[in-house]
Amino acid sequence: MLTNHRHIDIAAETLRAAEIDYHPRTRDDIAAAVSGYRLHTPGLNAPLRWLPEATGTGGYTADTEPLHPAAWDLAAYAAIGQRHQ
Repeated sequence: MLTNHRHIDIAAETLRAAEIDYHPRTRDDIAAAVSGYRLHTPGLNAPLRWLPEATGTGGYTADTEPLHPAAWDLAAYAAIGQRHQ
């Protein structure tokens, strides 16, 4: 079985071969890029784990738990924030 990082490497190689720009970045890379923003809850997170409505517990409920494995979190990150003034 391939590791998650190897899957990303294969995706990047495939897209580049098709002449599609693709630049994988780590969570730390993305965090540095948004460091000038005050991020709203839940902060920088995998989109499939981001919910705009609070569950009241700071976590997931049985109704909101993502159906995808946490390993898929490597595919993308999302955040909403306001620029620091």
